[in-house]
Amino acid sequence: MSFNSLYGNFFRKTMILIITVVLSSCSEDIIDIDLASFEKSIVIEGIISNQQGPYTVRISRIDNYFSDDISHTVSDATVIISDNEGNSESLTETEPGNYVTSSFRGVPGRTYLLTVISEGKEYRASSKMPLPIEFSSINSEYVIQNNYNLLLYIKDRKEIEEFGRIKIFKNGGYKNEKMFQDQYSEGDVVLIKEKNFSRFDQVTIELITLEKNIYRYFEDLKDIEENKNSDAIEIIKLASGNPKSNITNNALGYFSAQTYKQYSYVIK
Repeated sequence: MSFNSLYGNFFRKTMILIITVVLSSCSEDIIDIDLASFEKSIVIEGIISNQQGPYTVRISRIDNYFSDDISHTVSDATVIISDNEGNSESLTETEPGNYVTSSFRGVPGRTYLLTVISEGKEYRASSKMPLPIEFSSINSEYVIQNNYNLLLYIKDRKEIEEFGRIKIFKNGGYKNEKMFQDQYSEGDVVLIKEKNFSRFDQVTIELITLEKNIYRYFEDLKDIEENKNSDAIEIIKLASGNPKSNITNNALGYFSAQTYKQYSYVIK
């Protein structure tokens, strides 16, 4: 699910639940929510990686949480990506709200700056591309009745904080996503296990290395998605704690310089 569709549904559900709570509450407690604070928020999503581009920066705006179409694309913005080596590129809007690079390519260790100018306001974000995490080995184990576990091993590097997302695909379809951090594994081999495979399943694993703040962002986003069926009070609490963006000027979203590596494996 994309950021915009997730947050569109999230904000709309939040507002409906708030109104329900206010109308049905028999207590004397007052729930003070500034509805306007959820409107007119710009959403910027940008990723640059160590893989060949083009890279896309998507810009939209949350307009009306009561509408079926809660977000709208933002056109005619100025979008620039630059790095600490003096390289810079202005992105081209190829379709409404989508701004694309032509020749830029990310390099691990460099720091990247995103600048967006839209409707007279400037938004900026920086991100340093981390060195890539790698699997030291991939294996599988038989459990019972043609049921297997996928075993992913990561050799932790000493004195380096490492954070990542692991996307797992089975036979061409998305299966699951796991978050990884090495907080308690200084120099050790870390085992990540994914269940429910059959023999000869074709597995693709995408290993994405992130900065710490971007890792926290996706953790928070995952928490919101996992709690989407919570009661009204919990939804209200979630609404006041959006994932912390690394973009200035109160923009929602994120800009991430990240490394990417893909692996293939057959369950056996």
